[in-house]
Amino acid sequence: MEYNELFGLLRRIPILESLSDANLKLLAFTAHHLTYEDGEVLFQMNEPSEDVYLLIEGEVEQLVANEHGEVLLGVSTKGQLFGEMAVIRSTPRLVTARAKGQAEVLCIEGEMFMQMATASPEAALAVMQQLALKISKLVDNHKDCLHEP
Repeated sequence: MEYNELFGLLRRIPILESLSDANLKLLAFTAHHLTYEDGEVLFQMNEPSEDVYLLIEGEVEQLVANEHGEVLLGVSTKGQLFGEMAVIRSTPRLVTARAKGQAEVLCIEGEMFMQMATASPEAALAVMQQLALKISKLVDNHKDCLHEP
């Protein structure tokens, strides 16, 4: 993907709308545009977390492994970040990310992501809102596993 095309794409992604043109240009210059085929793993649970991903097209599943196999925790869709929790927390990956169909992503280096996320209060709030939405969906999808105290 050409630099100008990527810059235009980034400008239209809601979570990035509060970033300045200078920050978006830097992101367009440093991010890696990657395509994954159905079933390809982007990263594995417990691996070191160095990058954050922004989904451009397609879907990516987040899975955890247990003694019974894999458990689907959620699915990221166009315009969503994933992989950011482990980068923010400086911990290994909490899940495995796997393409569901063909998926196009931007791979953003962790330090660059942290710089962008803290570039403005609006950018930080957008990341927090997306994290809150992920947690809400996770709880909604797994209510049957949760027990009242």
